[in-house]
Amino acid sequence: MIRKKTAIKEATLALVCLGCLLVSNISWSQGYADREPELSEEVFVHLSDHVLLAGDDVWMAIQVKIQGQASPSVIAYMELLDREGNPVKQAMTGLVKGAGEGYLEIPENLGSDNYLLRVYTRNSPYMNPS
Repeated sequence: MIRKKTAIKEATLALVCLGCLLVSNISWSQGYADREPELSEEVFVHLSDHVLLAGDDVWMAIQVKIQGQASPSVIAYMELLDREGNPVKQAMTGLVKGAGEGYLEIPENLGSDNYLLRVYTRNSPYMNPS
């Protein structure tokens, strides 16, 4: 009889905890969805060239905006990724009033292939999933 009561209490406690977890997740996601348009950060990158060779430098001008205004972000991260999404080169550059310039050196030993250049701030991956 004692085991049965304990099992019922544990099951009730588990359901209450699960219910609290679901409610908190719904509240958090709704709160985040309400703020997302307000905080949507966009990163614009202008490149020196679109076709480059190993050993070249990719020069870029970067603009970061929130609703058309300069973002308060102060650092932009630049990554060159291979087909599997692995970074082959990474760098950072400073931003002033949402703008900055920088370059990424393409490694000399990099094979001929298509690579993805990804530029972001610390906030941009969390603010806008696209």
